[in-house]
Amino acid sequence: MAVGTKSNQSETRKETRTNDRSTRANQRRGMKIGFGFSKIISAIVFCLLWIITAIPRLVHWLTSIPGNTILFGFATIYFYLVSIEGYWQSSDSSLPSFLFKPFVDDGANLANLYAAMFTSAFWIAAVLSLGVNAIQAKVLRDINIAKAREEAEEAAKNRMVNVPDDAIDFAHHKAEVYHSAGMRAVRSKGAVIVLTYLIDFASGFKNYPINPVDGLWLCFVNLCWVVISVFAAELVTTFFLEAIEDAKRHYKRNPETEVVS
Repeated sequence: MAVGTKSNQSETRKETRTNDRSTRANQRRGMKIGFGFSKIISAIVFCLLWIITAIPRLVHWLTSIPGNTILFGFATIYFYLVSIEGYWQSSDSSLPSFLFKPFVDDGANLANLYAAMFTSAFWIAAVLSLGVNAIQAKVLRDINIAKAREEAEEAAKNRMVNVPDDAIDFAHHKAEVYHSAGMRAVRSKGAVIVLTYLIDFASGFKNYPINPVDGLWLCFVNLCWVVISVFAAELVTTFFLEAIEDAKRHYKRNPETEVVS
C-alpha cells in the first residue's frame, strides 16, 4: 500500500514538473511572439514617420550647409545651359532644343546636346552666354563698393570731437570715397550692363515669343521663361558663390563639423 502511494506521489510530481515546463515554454513562446509583434509595430511607425518627415528634412537639408551649396551648384549648371541654348537657338530658330523646361513644349531631347557640341555655333553661344552672365554676376557681387562702404562706416564710428577747423575730416573723406566708388561703378559698368541685358532680352523674346493669338496661358509661360533666361543664371551664380563663402566660414568656425544627410 505504501509502495503504491509513493509511486502515485512520484507520478504526480513528474506531471507537475512537466506542466511547469510546458507553462514556462508557452510563456517564453508568447514573449517571443509579443516581442516580434512589437518590433513590427515599431518598424511600421518608423517608416511612417520617415515618409511623413521626408519632405521637411529634404527642405531643411537643401536650405542649410552643405545642401544649399549643392542645390545652387546644380541650379547654376541648369540655368547656364538654358542661357546657352537660348543663344544657340537665336542664331537659327530651326535648331532643336536639348534642355527640358517646365511647361514649354519644344520637343527637348538631351541627346540633341551631344549633336550640338559638334557645331561651332554651340560653342560660340556658350562663350557669349558665359561672358554675358559673368559680367552680370560680377556687378551683382561688386565688392569694391561694399568695401568702401565698410571703411566709411568704420571711420564714422571713430570720428573725433572738438577737432581744429583746419584738420582733415577722415570720416568725411571716406564717405566721399564710398560715394565716388559707387558713381564710378555706375558710370563704368552701367552701359555694359544695359547692353548685356538688351542682348539677353532680344534672345529671350526670340526664343519665347509673346503673341496674344497663342492664348493667355502660353503668353504667361513664355514671359516667365523670358525673365528666367535673362536673370536666372547670374542670380543663381551669385547665390552659389555666396553659399560657398558661407560654407567656408562655417567649416572654418567648426572644423570638426561632420556632414550629416
